[in-house]
This record gives sequence, structure tokens and C-alpha cells, in this order.
Amino acid sequence: MFIWRAQEGEAELAFHQKDACLTALLRLGEGKETGLLIAFDDILSIFYLDNARAGYWKKFWRNMPEMLEACLLEREEVLERCAAFDAKLELQARECGGGDYALLCSVSYRQVMAGHKLIADDRGEPVFLSKECDSNGCIGTVDVSYPSVPMFLYYAPELVKALLRPVFAFSGLPVWCFDFAPHDVGRYPYATGQIYGLLQHNRELEFTEDAEMIYPFYAAYPDGRKVYDFRTQMPVEESGNLLIMTAAVCCMEKNADFAVPHLPLLEKWVNYLIQYGKDPGEQLCTDDFAGHLNHNINLSAKAIMGIEAWAQIHRLMGNEEEYQKYHHTAKEYAAYWEENAVEEDHTLLAYGRPESWSLKYNAVWDLFFKSGLFSETLLEQETEFYLTRQETYGVPLDCRKTYTKSDWILWCAAMTTDQEKRRRLIAPVARFLRESRDRIPFSDWYDTLTGDYCHFKGRTVQGGVFMPMLLDSIR
Repeated sequence: MFIWRAQEGEAELAFHQKDACLTALLRLGEGKETGLLIAFDDILSIFYLDNARAGYWKKFWRNMPEMLEACLLEREEVLERCAAFDAKLELQARECGGGDYALLCSVSYRQVMAGHKLIADDRGEPVFLSKECDSNGCIGTVDVSYPSVPMFLYYAPELVKALLRPVFAFSGLPVWCFDFAPHDVGRYPYATGQIYGLLQHNRELEFTEDAEMIYPFYAAYPDGRKVYDFRTQMPVEESGNLLIMTAAVCCMEKNADFAVPHLPLLEKWVNYLIQYGKDPGEQLCTDDFAGHLNHNINLSAKAIMGIEAWAQIHRLMGNEEEYQKYHHTAKEYAAYWEENAVEEDHTLLAYGRPESWSLKYNAVWDLFFKSGLFSETLLEQETEFYLTRQETYGVPLDCRKTYTKSDWILWCAAMTTDQEKRRRLIAPVARFLRESRDRIPFSDWYDTLTGDYCHFKGRTVQGGVFMPMLLDSIR
């Protein structure tokens, strides 16, 4: 047992090795303030591609005592800044979507930040790696970063670049021999190569009883064709995600400097979208728990916005001719989309599937890029339709099940500037937080009838809650 006292008789911290339990006892006297300073040094935070990396904080302090000393010295200033941030967030969120929206933002932002590890790459640039909490433990998952970026675009675009760096780094290695983008860069804390969608003989590793199992370092392999199963990839999903995220951070910074070193990869991915994204074949999307789907209209919208993202990058580089070329393609695909996706007062789940529907959250980037690909009346009509399908705890993800994804509901709420409609979409999500019987960190996948969480908890995707604030800030 280890015991540390801040001041004799006021605070006591004990670590009981037998029970692996940390306990604290605080004795508060009248007019006194007592506190504990606790820290954990993981020594090496992430094994990144070919080397073990320390946490980013070690760029500034040699060891933990130095860091803790700085923490104490800056304590008052940091607490004041935190209080000011909390107050500003509360005010901005209330103006954007009312009290329920303020609750969602307040619950989300610490959870989103805590679900990442920050390290530095060989060039000393920040690398921000997400952990796919409560699923398969993937690190640097592209379709987890994608829903999270509204919060980072709004507050700290540099962190969006830090999310993208590891994916670009892995995508340029020989093992990733495909013309579409990868899903992840490893399994936490080993960012040593994608582990999603492995061929069967490699997947057998997943069924080991050893919880500490480490996947082979696939990043060092010369060819991925004997590693990955094409059918279980997300080619349109991830290619669109990376193009959109890259263009979005460039738009926020009003220059394409970040994209320039990665143009060959981005061009390869946009060409994939042009060839296969107009009417995607049977494949997975980020909502992979729903299974494979052919002619996915929401995935088609992502491909369209991915092509437009590439156009936006060219415009920021001053290549107006290239911008017009790709913008025209995106516009042509969007026209096809509207002609074939709409059924009376809503859009379908899949082309050729009548009497179906789904949340078209990917279309929100048309408003962010101000590209005018989809008619404003269509997006407003979609919002009105979602309200007719709303259950106790929100709008289901689509017509197949009663479960939903809270992050996508908030993206759809951002598509309208009508405060009443927006608040009506947000209110049931806040009701889920208040009434759900599952007392777990904010789940993004739950049942809209019962409020029971389906699986995910504590995930970084809740950065998507900030999409209404992000769009309002640039409108």
C-alpha cells in the first residue's frame, strides 16, 4: 500500500496493490481547501508504425515531477480558463439549440477529448489517435474520426490535421496496395497497421482468449492482398471521409497547405469515388452493424461530397479550372441523386427500394462547403420528414430497425436553420441522456423506443454533436 498526504490530516491517497484499487480520503475543515494531485505515466503511450512513442507532453517536460510542478503553478490560471470556456460553451450552445443542446455539448466535449492519445511523429508534428471504445479497439479509425471532427473544426482545426496524419502515413506504405482509403491504423495502443477486414486466416487471431493479444505489425508487410479481405472493407465510406475531412480543415484555415503533400493519395481516392460512388455496389458503410447494403443512397451522398471536397481543395490552391471540372462532376452526380433518390416527401434508403428511408447526414457538407449541390428545399423537406418518424428517444437511423446514432441525428438537425425543428430533433436525444436506464458514458447507438444502449459507450464520435454550432458559425 502506498500513502501520500498533501497536508497532514487533510488529504490521504492510498493504493492497495492487492486489490489494484486507488482510494482517497479528504478531510474538509471550515474555510479550508483540500486537494489531491494524481497522475499516471504510461512511459510510452503508443507504438506508432515502427517505433514506440511517448506522450506529447514529454516534448515540454523531462519527467512527471516537472510536469506536476507546472500543473500546480498554473492551477489557478487553468481553472479560470476552464470556467470561462464552460460558460462560453453553455451560452453558445443555448443560442444554437436551446437548453437540451447545451446539455449534449456539455456532456460530450470532455468525453471526446479523453478518447484520444496525443503523440508526436518523426517531424515533431502532433498525431491525435482515437480509440474505438467498446468495440474492437481500433486506433485511428477513419469513420470514428469523421463524425468527431465538427468539434475539432470548431475549436481546434490543428487537431483535425493531427487525426489525419497517421492515416496518410499508413496509406503511403506498400502494404496498403488498394486504390481506396483504409479503415484504421491498428489496434490500441499499437498503431502498426489496419486490423479491420482481415482475411479469414488472419482473423483467427481475433478469437484468441488472450486479452493481451497483439496483432502482427501489418504496416511492415510488403503487400496487403494476403492480409485484407476486400468484401469487408469500406472503400467509398473511408475515401469520402478522408477527402471531406481534409477539405474541411483546409476551408477552416482558408488555404490548402495541409493537403498539398497528400495530393497523390487524395487524387487516387477521388478517382475511386468518381468510378464507384455514384451508385455504390454492395458494401459496408460506417454503420457497419447494419450490414452490407447495395445502392446505398446516403453512401452515394458521401461520394458526391468527397468529389466536391476535392474540388474545394483545388479552389483553395488557385486551380479554378480543376475546381470547375470536379465541381461539375459532383453537381452531375447530385442531379442524378435527386432524380433517383426522392420518393414523394423524402429520400429512399437505397436506389430502387421503394417505401424506405434513412437519415441523410452526409448531405450536411453541402452546406459547409456552400457548394449548392442539393436543393435547399430538399434538405428542408428531409428535416420535416424525420420529425414524422421520431420516436421517444429520437429518429431511427433508417426504416429497418428502431435503433439510432445520436451523432447523425445532430448532423441532420444542423441541416435546418428553423430553431423549432432543430430543437424538436435534439430534445429526444437529451431525453435519452436523462432517462436511459443504462448509466454509462454517452452512448451513440441506442434504441429509440426503449432508450436502452445497443453497444457503444464513451466514444469520440460524439464530437458530431457540435455540427449545428459549426455550421451556424460559418453561415
